[in-house]
Amino acid sequence: GQVGTQFDGPGHIGVITSKGEYFYNGRMLQQDGNSLGLGKLGVEAVAQKGYACRGVLLDAAGLHGVEQLEIPKGGDKNDPGNISDEDVAAMIEKQGIAPIGEGDCVFLHTGHGNIWHPSKWDTFDAEEKKQRVTKFNS
Repeated sequence: GQVGTQFDGPGHIGVITSKGEYFYNGRMLQQDGNSLGLGKLGVEAVAQKGYACRGVLLDAAGLHGVEQLEIPKGGDKNDPGNISDEDVAAMIEKQGIAPIGEGDCVFLHTGHGNIWHPSKWDTFDAEEKKQRVTKFNS
């Protein structure tokens, strides 16, 4: 996945399955993408029609009782910066919401966007900003 505050297109995150690379809404990369782009999986497809879905906001930082998750160090499921399938189930239960279903759009609050919030960022001197950017990109 991606840690950030921008909107990613439907072709940004997928999984490799025995049938190929699987993405949003059951689309397979080999059917929709090519060397010129992601086709129906591209972010420009979102702008043409938009999304109509149930938005599910999961508070990953809140689940762990922190303002910001640690920055992931790798793909280990037990890395405190990664969000596991067990974490997703625990967030759904803790927040008392219906399970994620087909067609739902899931949004994860990790706290990583806090580093850029003007109320804090504008108070940092140049050295503090440099240290935070370095840590964020490590």
